[in-house]
Amino acid sequence: MMVQDSVLFITGASRGLGLAFAEEALRRGAKKVYSGVRHPTDATKPGITQVKLDVTDRASIAEAVKQCGDTTLLVNNAGIARLTSSTLDPSMIEAAREIFETNYFGMIAVSQAFSPVLTRNGGGAIINVLSDATWYARPMLAAYSASKSAVGASPTRCVSNFAVTTRQCSVCT
Repeated sequence: MMVQDSVLFITGASRGLGLAFAEEALRRGAKKVYSGVRHPTDATKPGITQVKLDVTDRASIAEAVKQCGDTTLLVNNAGIARLTSSTLDPSMIEAAREIFETNYFGMIAVSQAFSPVLTRNGGGAIINVLSDATWYARPMLAAYSASKSAVGASPTRCVSNFAVTTRQCSVCT
């Protein structure tokens, strides 16, 4: 799938890597870039349209899909991390639940919601952004590492779970 002339929807694109993906997509000739953000601001970047999105909220996802029905390329970049002292830290289970809701279940929910849109628009692709933390889990980032590893091992990576013309891949950063 070429970025040129595509319409991208990038989750978690208010700053950092997500914003860098959005800017690079424009440099590569994307027709339009939607930036899925939890808290839209008045700050604007030419060619990038902020769309309110909380990947843990089905209603928010549905509204984003409704607003961005011309999407041809979905980039699941949204993610959070919480530091814990170790896997035995008393806060570990709550932190892991919050992280998995965003990094794993949020990715699945957004992919499921946008899959019919991509099919309607000729196929498209889904890119899941992973992390090098999947290769070496550090105790203070154990839940984050596990969530990103789960995305990499997820059945949603299989094309058969989406429309035949929709391709999906994962990238590590």
